[in-house]
Amino acid sequence: MKKRKRYPRDESLYNLIQENEVMLFLRHLPLATWWATGNKSLWCGRGRPPKNLYDIVVCLAVRKYFNFSLRRGIGLLRLFRALGMIDAQIPCFKTLDNYQNSDEIRPYLDEVLKLTAEPMRFIEHFFSTDTT
Repeated sequence: MKKRKRYPRDESLYNLIQENEVMLFLRHLPLATWWATGNKSLWCGRGRPPKNLYDIVVCLAVRKYFNFSLRRGIGLLRLFRALGMIDAQIPCFKTLDNYQNSDEIRPYLDEVLKLTAEPMRFIEHFFSTDTT
């Protein structure tokens, strides 16, 4: 049986990153979302105006990061909002589902997730946190 090659890592730094990953994500999420969405709107001038793009992208980014269902994600979003970790208005899960399936939202969501991973880029240049 072939033995897998192991790479050395700084265990204390690895533990620190793993313990604070969620807080780093939540700290950078509002600014990353603002940067990705700017003052853009999905409204084309007809019909009922859509929800605020910033709020939708924040809610969908949190749901995607924690990989929760939309219904469970609403509970988590309400908790984060009550603790002051996010400032977005939280729509119902069905509204989020409609926006999640929209091709117009995907580029914004991808950009936000890329921007929130950016702070770890410098550390992961030297090693990956999961030793791959």
